[in-house]
Amino acid sequence: KLVVLLAGTGAHGKDVEADLIAAGMPVEMADRDTVVPIVTIADDEDQLAAFAEAFAAAVERRRGPPRHPSAAAAWTVVPQTVLAPREAFFADNETVPADAAVGRVSAELIAPYPPGVPVLAPGELITAQALDALREVQADGGRIAYAADPTLATLQVVAQPEREPGRRPSRRLAGRPGTARGDREGWRARPPSGVTSRANQGARRPREGPRPAWPR
Repeated sequence: KLVVLLAGTGAHGKDVEADLIAAGMPVEMADRDTVVPIVTIADDEDQLAAFAEAFAAAVERRRGPPRHPSAAAAWTVVPQTVLAPREAFFADNETVPADAAVGRVSAELIAPYPPGVPVLAPGELITAQALDALREVQADGGRIAYAADPTLATLQVVAQPEREPGRRPSRRLAGRPGTARGDREGWRARPPSGVTSRANQGARRPREGPRPAWPR
């Protein structure tokens, strides 16, 4: 596997990839700054020479002003986990417009390809930074993998609980983007009837009689 950095040539990796595909020489993947061809044991010296010639010609055709390489969206967006991935994946979910999904909890995996590393995973908070990064990859010719809507017009989010009109949300759910986590935190704060919490266990009456002597 070869990773060729194109930033210094000014050529766009997607354009170079298109030229190579037209020449019958597809590569594994490409983004703005890199092209990744794979050499196998089935490729002989003549085939490698032909590929190198076609590759150099494609870069020359697409050459432009040099630029600094930019990090992929997967390396720049900091994930904010709200729910465990399994919990979010199996929770009730709904489809909302992408802009309305900011501040909600993702119920799906979304990974721009290349490199195929998720920017959003189930249970993570959808931020404006993450949405902007995904849209930037899409506008630059990248593929949005695994999303229910690859156009990014809509996103899948964990459903919010419905409440009666005029009724305030309970304290245990207030400020919690995810219902399941709010329920879990609320249970910790106020155990159900008949269930003894760890805090209550520690409040038992003191032991009667002398404390046993431990062997030294």
